[in-house]
Amino acid sequence: MKIAQLAVYNTNLGDNIAIKGVRDAFEERFSHCSWEDVNLPEFHGIGNNPQKSIEKFKEIEAKNDVLVVGGCGLIEGNSASKHDTKWKLPFNDEVLSSLEIPIIVCGIGYNQFRGQKPLTKQGISSLDALIRKSKLFSVRNDGTYEALHSILDDSINNVLETADAGLIFNESDIHLRKSKLEHTYLNFVWNANPDIRTGRGMGKKNVKKLIDLGTRSTGVIHHTVKGFSAWTSRSPGNSSSKLFPGRAVQTSLGQLLLLKTERNGVTYGPCEFETPFSRTAEQVNSHYGADVDLVLAMHGHSQLISVGKNVPMLSISTQDKNLNFCKKYSFEEYCADLIEDPEPFKKLDDMIERIKTDKTYLEKWYNTRDECVKHSKEIFNSFYDKVYKVL
Repeated sequence: MKIAQLAVYNTNLGDNIAIKGVRDAFEERFSHCSWEDVNLPEFHGIGNNPQKSIEKFKEIEAKNDVLVVGGCGLIEGNSASKHDTKWKLPFNDEVLSSLEIPIIVCGIGYNQFRGQKPLTKQGISSLDALIRKSKLFSVRNDGTYEALHSILDDSINNVLETADAGLIFNESDIHLRKSKLEHTYLNFVWNANPDIRTGRGMGKKNVKKLIDLGTRSTGVIHHTVKGFSAWTSRSPGNSSSKLFPGRAVQTSLGQLLLLKTERNGVTYGPCEFETPFSRTAEQVNSHYGADVDLVLAMHGHSQLISVGKNVPMLSISTQDKNLNFCKKYSFEEYCADLIEDPEPFKKLDDMIERIKTDKTYLEKWYNTRDECVKHSKEIFNSFYDKVYKVL
């Protein structure tokens, strides 16, 4: 089967694991899969122009049997509303009516930054058209289904919920339970747009607290170039140059950038490879490895990867998707939201102390995690079994 997969490649470690997880699910069910990477930014380069997008999709149709969309958070208004389709994806009625290739949408998410413009009516109409055109349409289990329920009409009946592939790991990649948590890693998030940072509760005061938290941690894990460069080349929100101790993980344009703390200072160790996407799972397993006892997660996928790999995780929530995942799977008492909580860093410090010293609290995290992963695997396999039947 020849499959074209539309997604965002090589810019976010979390997106890469979600994309690869979709492929793994297909390859478990179909023999002889071949894949074409269709990188969404190429469509953004033409403003999601319908006529130009149709030309691109016609070329894709000629070479492939099916078009897969996802993973990643691809339902987005915000600045994506400037595109001709009025949302992040290059689909509207005009584009979709020209396509004959079967479309399967796999576990995409609704990224609505706080304080930013939501999907417009035109954007919702384009989303609705994609739902109706797709053979199967699924969203990830981070509250996206509930969010879409509030903006869609009867097309919501065609929306399925599946697990984000970032939650799904082989047993050999899953950590054993630990009774003592010694090494804490901060997963740091950054946006260049100051309005988005404000909506995330990341004003200068809170950024300074995050910096302090990271410098007190064993290391820092980054998922994006923005986060890595903000942390390592300058103090976020400050023009002065400064290096922070810690570990930074980043896949981008063929490189994994690794920053390790050593006793007498900070050393850089770039670990280069030619095809980062194909090595995504390996890198995730390496950098959410055996020495990582506790993750303070800011990225949505850092939450998911930690839970999937059985690494205790405390959420520093700055987006609804982070908070909604915690609510959905009963992690509320392991979550501090920078906007919703009146004293989030006090709550976070209390959670860190408690999960390291209170065995009952830690055991409850593990039990909550097990229930979350059990349900996630059920809905993940259920969806891809449906894909098999449809195709």
